[in-house]
Amino acid sequence: MRARLLAATFTVYHSASHSAPAVIDDVIRSAGVSRGTFYKYFVSLEEAVAELGSQMALDLLQRIKDVYRDVDDPVERVVGGALMPLARAAIQPRWGAFTSRVDFTQQSLSRDGLLLGFTMDSLLQARDESTLSFESVTAAVDLILGVVVEGMRRSVNGQPANKGYIRALLVMILRGLGAEGGVAARTVASAWNRFESRAKAFDWWRELSE
Repeated sequence: MRARLLAATFTVYHSASHSAPAVIDDVIRSAGVSRGTFYKYFVSLEEAVAELGSQMALDLLQRIKDVYRDVDDPVERVVGGALMPLARAAIQPRWGAFTSRVDFTQQSLSRDGLLLGFTMDSLLQARDESTLSFESVTAAVDLILGVVVEGMRRSVNGQPANKGYIRALLVMILRGLGAEGGVAARTVASAWNRFESRAKAFDWWRELSE
């Protein structure tokens, strides 16, 4: 039942507009349950959304680690952490809509380690090795998050991102973090090839257009 309510929460958040946000009645109608049943599992709609966002963040983090954890180049790991959500939003706009619209889903991405763990460690290593150059690692993380969220919203708003668009965003991220142009392009190409070779095992995978 908990999973059923979370699935209904995902459905109504996708269909809700900014002028008419989702409410508990929408969720229980979609799930086909009573209000009392909802309150047996969650004290509020916000709690249900927070749990769903946390689950989605942890799932994404695990998939990023599955693909990139054994990569020696920290710059490629930085690219991988940004590439995966951009590609998934292009492939699954409903997933991207939820992730980019719910503020504390973005907080979950940081709190659960996607940025503050995996990406931040990679950024610091790359700076130590002088392959990236930036003064504030917090600012570097915010740069990546901001670009990723806006890139995801493009797919959600009826302009699905293709490979070329995503690769261009990733190169711009690296250039903004001090990478030389040729290095940035080669690193993005390597990260993309690795992603495509391993993402075929994901249940949401499909080939993106050029």
